[in-house]
Order: sequence, then C-alpha cells, then structure tokens
Amino acid sequence: MALQHITVRVPASTANLGPAFDCLGLALDLHSTFTVARLPAGSASPQMTITSAWGDDPTLAALPTDERNLFYQVFAQHLTALGQAVPAVSINATLGVPSARGLGSSATAVIGGMLAAEAFAGMPDSAARRFALLDAAVAYEHGGHPDNVSA
Repeated sequence: MALQHITVRVPASTANLGPAFDCLGLALDLHSTFTVARLPAGSASPQMTITSAWGDDPTLAALPTDERNLFYQVFAQHLTALGQAVPAVSINATLGVPSARGLGSSATAVIGGMLAAEAFAGMPDSAARRFALLDAAVAYEHGGHPDNVSA
C-alpha cells in the first residue's frame, strides 16, 4: 500500500557563529512543519496551504502555493530522482522559521521536501541514509547555504 500522508518537522538553523561564520551550523528550537497527503489521481496538484506559526505574517503572501514553491519543487525533483512518479498531493505548511532572518527557512523547505519524498518513495529512514542525502540537499538549496541544510 502506498503511503497516504506524512508530516515532517524541520528545525531552523544558523551558521552565523562568529569565527565559524558560514562554516559551522547548528539547529535551533524553531520548526517548520509540512504535511503532505496523497490526492486521488487526476486531482489538481499541488494543493497548498501556508500558514505562520506566529500569526499574521505579511511575508507569506509572496510565497508561491503552486509548482513554483520550493518545498514542492524539491519533493517532486527528489521523487523523480528516486525513480518514482510524482503523485497529486496536498501540502499544509506551518512555517515556524521566519524568512529572511538568517535562520535557514529555505533549508527547511529543502530538507522537508526531501524527507517527504523519501517517505513517499518507501526509502528506509536511518542516520546513514540522512547523511547520504546531504549532497543532494546542497544541490537543491538554491540560496547556496550548505551550512544551513547540514545543520
């Protein structure tokens, strides 16, 4: 039976650590949560809802909720790279990592999309597998922040 839904929770990160600037990163206790649910074949996809964990956030209006969304792009590209068809999906994103604050908000979308794709493809979840995904995550991270995706 194919996976019907998955929820992934990805922490914020920072790599602005004094002399280790952009070299050393760490995860923080802020999270974005992404729930992906399979829709019936032929449904319009993606059907996406984005909310802020912090209430009213005017920056959300600038985020695409269609196939241009970074989370969805990584989800679809990674599934394709794994040899899987991209199903019709709904995505509910609750963003607890504010954007444009140096906290890795785009990295949360990249890692979240990859982990959701891995689950939909039935890939085993292990520390070794997650470590192996680092190169792919860096390639998907359009902002050029390998320090944030590795944290």
